[in-house]
Amino acid sequence: MLYFALTKCVAAGVSLADVEAVLNKRSLKVTRRPGNAKPQFVQQAPSAAPSAAAPEPKTGRISMNMYHKKNLSAADEAKLLKRPIVESTDIMNRVRPIHEAVRSRGDAALLELTEKFDKAKLSSPVKDMRDPNRKPVVLDPEVKAAIDLAMGNVRRFHQAQLPTTDLVMETMPGVECSRFVRPIERVGLYVPGGSAVSNINIYVF
Repeated sequence: MLYFALTKCVAAGVSLADVEAVLNKRSLKVTRRPGNAKPQFVQQAPSAAPSAAAPEPKTGRISMNMYHKKNLSAADEAKLLKRPIVESTDIMNRVRPIHEAVRSRGDAALLELTEKFDKAKLSSPVKDMRDPNRKPVVLDPEVKAAIDLAMGNVRRFHQAQLPTTDLVMETMPGVECSRFVRPIERVGLYVPGGSAVSNINIYVF
């Protein structure tokens, strides 16, 4: 939806600054600070002189290459529609040792990998919530109420989707179709990312 909205903006000559200006008027919110006003972008001025105000961010019009199929040759069209070829051998060579280490050495490998990749040295991969020396987590009552409300809404919505009986119907004489729910041990999910190969993920549960 965002892609088509941006395409429509390009066709109408509307910039992101125009969109933001309209949204600001509608929401009646205070003007946001510029993106370069965050601490990591602010240059520390000498103590004797006041700090200079951060410059306004530069916003230009959206630029997008547009092609019309009727104006393209077969070779140009094939080039534009060509998808990248992903070579997974290097990725698998990096992941396989990690997988084998965890499979063969279990928690010990997890602790080593956590220190290597996350720079966190832990004594156990599991936090014992029964530890008497553990400091209790205290939430603001309003925050806790908001979390409980959200959790209750999610639970009620998904409980309402649970089927109570199997769906069986005869679509035509002698043809019976059914839908039923069965738990499975493992499932693979493929999340496509188009030509953005870095957004392609495969999850296995």
